[in-house]
Amino acid sequence: MSFAPSSLRSRVTTVVLILSLVSPWRARADLFGGDVVVLSGILFESLTQGYTLTQQLLATKAQLEATLNSAKMLSEADFGQVQQLLLQTNQSLQAIQTTVGSVDRQFEALTANRDLSQVRFSEFAAHYGGWLQQINSTVTTARQLQMQVTNVQQANSQSAQSILARSSSADGEVRQLQSILQMLAVMQSQLGSLIQHLDASGRVTSTMAANAAAEKQMAEETRRRRLDGYQERGPRPEVRKGLPEVRMR
Repeated sequence: MSFAPSSLRSRVTTVVLILSLVSPWRARADLFGGDVVVLSGILFESLTQGYTLTQQLLATKAQLEATLNSAKMLSEADFGQVQQLLLQTNQSLQAIQTTVGSVDRQFEALTANRDLSQVRFSEFAAHYGGWLQQINSTVTTARQLQMQVTNVQQANSQSAQSILARSSSADGEVRQLQSILQMLAVMQSQLGSLIQHLDASGRVTSTMAANAAAEKQMAEETRRRRLDGYQERGPRPEVRKGLPEVRMR
């Protein structure tokens, strides 16, 4: 997946123009208070922001790695904890990027060069389940990583307090731990934003899937009503047993 700056700007501009040019009476409203154009724009924006946040987290991870490598005074236990977190962060963010990129490419392929105001939710019905499953997996991965960051934060904070309790002159090691704690706090904030955007993508996908199901149900009900009584021929005609009587004048 490639979110080049020029490509990103052009795609965002396209979404904004579509939203501004579609007149209220042309935007096909759904049963849940949105339409394909609006929800597609929200989904695109959420996926794009999610991908951008993973890039920012990778940059923060690189800074944390540089800080760790320069922290010569850390204990082996503290160093190992942060090093393991860096490894897990890299794996988790790459997995999230791959998944978000896959959903975005599929969605873009389905909507490219199309007037979204004329698209029905049910046209993407075969994809909603897969998209939702993939997006939910990224949320789970991000939450697990957030929990690991919290655990390392707590462990480093306790180590710093323990060091100060043992020796007031060990301020060098404490400062190094505090620098790492600051970087971990930045990661926590970024992970919180990432989870919010991924959650939003999941909610929008769920809404689109619900609308697709509603469209299918309405189509089936319409078909049922059209066929209802189609084979009924009405009351049977009276069958005469003989010829009608003819009266002569």
